[in-house]
Amino acid sequence: MWILYAILAALSASLIPIFGKFGTSLKDVAPAMFGNHPWISIALSGLAGVVSWVFYLLALKEGDATAVASIDRLSIVFVFLFAIIFLGDAFTWRACIGVFLVALGTIIVTVR
Repeated sequence: MWILYAILAALSASLIPIFGKFGTSLKDVAPAMFGNHPWISIALSGLAGVVSWVFYLLALKEGDATAVASIDRLSIVFVFLFAIIFLGDAFTWRACIGVFLVALGTIIVTVR
């Protein structure tokens, strides 16, 4: 169960910069999602942070700290994907290789 909590922590942590970018961006995508209320996306970013910590602490309660922290860093992978999908960030092979290495490192540390 701790693996699920750690993955949920990573997923919710990945939403922090996505919502934060919506709230601080003047791009067309922020008004389309939240109207002229950037504080909503900033509040959602804060809520995602709280949810992330709750899942992180639940995972730490049952799992090894090294494995939990490693899985939590998968948030980098999720941010990469969400930023491409929702923010229109550019896909670069350099970033893709970096994200692949993060995922590979998580597997190496976590799998026994």
